[in-house]
Amino acid sequence: MPRPLRIDIPGLVYHVINRGVKKQAFFHDDEDRWEFLDWLKQTRRHYDFQVQQYGLMTNHFHLLLRLGEASLSRLMQYFGSRLAKSFNRKYSQGGHFFESRFHSIPVETDTYYKVVSRYIHLNPVKAGMVAKPEDYPWSNYHSLINGLHDPIADPAFLLDHFPPEDGFQRERYRRFVEDDITSPPLISDWVLQRLRSWGRLPVALAQRPR
Repeated sequence: MPRPLRIDIPGLVYHVINRGVKKQAFFHDDEDRWEFLDWLKQTRRHYDFQVQQYGLMTNHFHLLLRLGEASLSRLMQYFGSRLAKSFNRKYSQGGHFFESRFHSIPVETDTYYKVVSRYIHLNPVKAGMVAKPEDYPWSNYHSLINGLHDPIADPAFLLDHFPPEDGFQRERYRRFVEDDITSPPLISDWVLQRLRSWGRLPVALAQRPR
């Protein structure tokens, strides 16, 4: 059966997810998480893309990426292959490291960008790992709402979705996130893995991985 078409267009924003094989633990300790972020920074030196949000869970990760002139498939192949080799060597294991190919969901930025960002930042809360998203150390949420420098993620595009006049963009995003803490999960894991886009994107944009 042929692989489904993957949208891979420079300039688009993508919600990227992948899991450890058989849904086993992807990260075993903080050193693994730091190494993941370091490989992400190294990949950025080779490919033109921007990390806008991230969240590292126990057996999977979420990235919100904006492509420059890079191919999403190529940059993720570069990143994933080096990460897998490093982790397999560290833990003396072979075979597949990821459950499958990474899943990428194009994001309609006008309508869904804030929603997807909130989904990523609330993932640890919905999973029962922390009570508040700022307590989770392995996403960019804490640095974002406190105006701290994050060497991985650039918050500018997200903050532009909130009125800039009064200088309270970060506070408005914090309230936007906290308003959803007690709500049921936005979308099930099963549905997320089959979602083709956050919003409506022209089918004509779709093309096979480059």
